[in-house]
Amino acid sequence: ALLDTALSAGLKADYVLFDSWFSNPAQITAIHSKGMDVIAMIKKSSRIKYSYCGEQLNIKEIYSRNKKRRGRSK
Repeated sequence: ALLDTALSAGLKADYVLFDSWFSNPAQITAIHSKGMDVIAMIKKSSRIKYSYCGEQLNIKEIYSRNKKRRGRSK
């Protein structure tokens, strides 16, 4: 509701930034449907799944697939 109020008041944004307290898939999807990208800390939970490379993975699985490897920056 707060984001809708800001948009109706004429504010424009390309992305929304928030902390892990508000980051859940429903919130991220709702903001993305308004045409904005999301930058957020993600809660480490094994119950919440995210779409990653065509698979539904929890954040721990996503982190483990993207560990830093010496000489191979990602």
